[in-house]
Amino acid sequence: MSDERQPYERGEQSNTWIFVTFIIILLIIVVGILAAVTATAPDASRLVYAEKEDGTLEVTEIKNTYKDGWFCRTSLTVPEEVDGKRVTSVARLDSAKLQTIILPESVTEIKARAFSDCTSLSELVWSDGITSIGDGALQNCSSLKSIRLPAGVTEIKAKTFSGCSSLSEITWSGAIASIGASAFQNCRGLTVVSIPEGVTSIAASAFQGCDRLTKVAIPATVAEIGAQAFADCAHLLEADFKQTDGWTAGGEEALAGLESAQTAAEWLTQEYKDKTWKRS
Repeated sequence: MSDERQPYERGEQSNTWIFVTFIIILLIIVVGILAAVTATAPDASRLVYAEKEDGTLEVTEIKNTYKDGWFCRTSLTVPEEVDGKRVTSVARLDSAKLQTIILPESVTEIKARAFSDCTSLSELVWSDGITSIGDGALQNCSSLKSIRLPAGVTEIKAKTFSGCSSLSEITWSGAIASIGASAFQNCRGLTVVSIPEGVTSIAASAFQGCDRLTKVAIPATVAEIGAQAFADCAHLLEADFKQTDGWTAGGEEALAGLESAQTAAEWLTQEYKDKTWKRS
């Protein structure tokens, strides 16, 4: 009796495996088709938008389907217009796989933490029409090596580039008036920084932890340097002050001797690092 059942059982098992194999192959085909379709989907359809009071649009996020995994792309181009409405601001684009972000000329505002923690981001293309970049907008974008600041931006806000550990080149705009707290903190790729003419203040911890920084140039327009602005910059050997007169530390001690770039660097990183410097 048992001998008669064995061939039947073996046949049943064989059929089961054929069915399972068929289902697996079918799933692979379906996933492949979906991947092909989504790979060719325009970038505009990958984003979520919110309409603003003025009738323009703000990008609020990448749709979950396209953030990571098979359907994620390494490059993203934000559209200038969607359904006849202009895209003017970006609130959030977060994907660990994004390497390139291209913004249209219509975008004028980047909100706080808009691109933060995009650890693969190595290229950001934006126009000079941008007038505002929010706090921490590019914080911890550890693959970003160079940045060109838009001509319309007048302020680098707090933690804008903090943690951009690969950042080694900054192309400044002539409009920058202030550098915010921790703006370039722990940007370990920076070796030489020339603060542009027109900057009046460098806030606390602005360049703290830039431990490969060897030289910084401070223009005559700067009148205030916050506490620990250059703390933990162990290799800073030269701080070239274009205006050396009238400086005090902590509102009390007059700083005579800033003509020496080596002395100025030592004071910024050691003796007077914890005090706010001001020039009268």
